[in-house]
Amino acid sequence: MRLLKPVVPGSARRWLRHFFGWRWLRGNYATWAEAKAASGGYDDPAILDRVRNATRAVRDGRAAWERDGTLFEKPWAHEPLLNALRHIAAAEGGKLDIVDFGGALGSTWWQHRAWF
Repeated sequence: MRLLKPVVPGSARRWLRHFFGWRWLRGNYATWAEAKAASGGYDDPAILDRVRNATRAVRDGRAAWERDGTLFEKPWAHEPLLNALRHIAAAEGGKLDIVDFGGALGSTWWQHRAWF
């Protein structure tokens, strides 16, 4: 980004950072295995424990919903999602079948169950 700063407008640099910033890799690693050993990821047992404990808290009524292991106390609905599902259900005579291939432990279901 330092090289781009003099020639690329600030708004474009912010856009690049927003959409591609997470892809910038830093470090001097000889191999992929060496880089992976120096990093963390979703296979970290601490992350699994945090997500599992948060999901259990929602299931047991100690929180309204969770996202990526973070608990939320107040219900909140993603209205565009609910509107799309309502539209589909109306077109199907009130019936809605959903198959979720997401990686979470039912986060979206738990968050929106009161509206379903």
